Amino acid sequence: MVKSTHFFTEVPVSAVIPCYRHHETLERAVASVAGQTMRPMELIVVKDGGGERVEKVLENIQAKYGAKWLSIVNFPRNRGAGAARNAGWSRAKGTHVAFLDADDAWHPRKIEVQYGYMATRSDIAVCGHQYRLELNDPHWSDYALTGHIADVKLVRLLLANQFITSSAMVRRDLGVRFADNQRYMEDFRIWLTVSVRGGRMVILEDELACIFKPIFGSSGLSANLISMEIGELKTYLSTCVEFPWLLPATLLLIPYSLAKFLRRYALFLVRRTQ
Repeated sequence: MVKSTHFFTEVPVSAVIPCYRHHETLERAVASVAGQTMRPMELIVVKDGGGERVEKVLENIQAKYGAKWLSIVNFPRNRGAGAARNAGWSRAKGTHVAFLDADDAWHPRKIEVQYGYMATRSDIAVCGHQYRLELNDPHWSDYALTGHIADVKLVRLLLANQFITSSAMVRRDLGVRFADNQRYMEDFRIWLTVSVRGGRMVILEDELACIFKPIFGSSGLSANLISMEIGELKTYLSTCVEFPWLLPATLLLIPYSLAKFLRRYALFLVRRTQ
């Protein structure tokens, strides 16, 4: 990996972390934001309910990094990640907003690479990137930084969500937000809406984040898989309502989505019996 020539330069990016119950991983997520070679100008953590334990951990983290840089938005009750991200987004001061889930972590050069790409390209509405699944602490020097970039076309996005929320950077003035009333696949819904409205989306082939559990079926509860499938179907239907010309595609995508779900569910049941 090529070494960075930047060291803790602050850039006009607002980082947003929604947090519900991940008190045990929150500090790791925050540290990955604070340790960027180009650090975001601010970090906004939205405490989406979660009780006193999360509140105490968050207070200690804020004391460590300072309230001037790390601000906290408190929801008295859980409203979902989409609503929490929107709350942080609405308070953002940066020209760009980057999202990170409380149980994920960023590569130290994530902002340097991603903001460096977006800063001079005003035509890009949303930018994502690749990631790795880790069971232990990541060895960032092993992560691939290829410099390759691909446009995310509507046809490709209709078939599947193309990147995780923890990889997403958007322009602050993007004219669409996460669906407050959707708790699963709400990220897929906003990316699909942006694309249908003609917004340009790209994905960097660089591995600039890591997750610490599989996306599908990681909690061991089949209800998560079912809820995600319902969220995907809701996304297709709501997008079709807003854009009726997508009806023919929607009629094909619904059985395709159900087929993918049945395959995932079957694999989940097989793993469960092993």
